[in-house]
Amino acid sequence: MPILPDALPEDPADLLAALRSAAGTVTGGFELTLGYEVHLAGDDVQIWLEIDDRHASHYGLAHGGATLTLLDTVGGMEVYVRVRPSWMATINLASQFLEPVEKGLVVATASIDRLGKTVAHTSMALHARRPDGPVLATAVASYRLFRNPDQG
Repeated sequence: MPILPDALPEDPADLLAALRSAAGTVTGGFELTLGYEVHLAGDDVQIWLEIDDRHASHYGLAHGGATLTLLDTVGGMEVYVRVRPSWMATINLASQFLEPVEKGLVVATASIDRLGKTVAHTSMALHARRPDGPVLATAVASYRLFRNPDQG
């Protein structure tokens, strides 16, 4: 488990900066491997990735695993910045690939559909070129939240 600061800031932008400072990434080593960036738009998390040959299948399009990683990550981070669980895990992820994901910028967005004490449910979308661009893929996910006893 990464070493994080004892007290994480309340402000989402400060939180992302604290995570980057403590661990070198916001979401862990796979962030560096894939090359995506975590951004905030107001209080909403976005994941940005420039799709290139590293992410391509033998068809020249983004591999589905790269697409699912972006969707899962944005859903989880959207929950994390709101709840700050001690840790969390994806327990269900269902996706729909609507259009081929070609090389170029893609942006993953998420919203929380329901937030319980131990499970959060989200909806995510992957957009071409910009956060409000054409939708390439969608997903819904559930995340198991593990909280310290003092978190309620």
